[in-house]
Amino acid sequence: MRGLYDDIKDYLAAKQLPPFDTRLIALEAQVTKAPKSPATAAKFDEVIAAIHRARDATPAAVRASVPAMIRICADTLEAAAGEYGAAIEKGRIENLVEYHDSRGFVSYLDQELGRLDAQANSESDKGLIGRFRAVLAKAQAIVAPLLPPDRPIKPVSEYRAVAAEARDLAKR
Repeated sequence: MRGLYDDIKDYLAAKQLPPFDTRLIALEAQVTKAPKSPATAAKFDEVIAAIHRARDATPAAVRASVPAMIRICADTLEAAAGEYGAAIEKGRIENLVEYHDSRGFVSYLDQELGRLDAQANSESDKGLIGRFRAVLAKAQAIVAPLLPPDRPIKPVSEYRAVAAEARDLAKR
């Protein structure tokens, strides 16, 4: 998740939003130490609130633009593929936090596509959303299990290929 944060930290500063990278680091440490602890849930809620504040700072015109949001979704899917790659060591899923980051990004993208689809008012926009959903389904299949198997379902190269497909779709 910190990888995505690094991508947006300049934007946050420009919008005069308080940084939340230290909260992300604390959450990662807490998840590693005590994943089921109430303190972990509290730290998670803090981070989610900060993320929502950052998202709400995005201009409404951008959030309403299906092509612009599909580009952002493609960038996020690329970050998700990177997180998945960081989860794998020696052919095994070793870093659960990175795996869950990837899975969380994909889950969020699914929610975002639902939001976009509900507001889309042109066949062109609906078609773009539908095509992106088809690409996203490939990524969802890779990180479907909440508790991953020891061995990755697909190699990182296939996940990166899905992300490249999303990026190409977003360029059209």
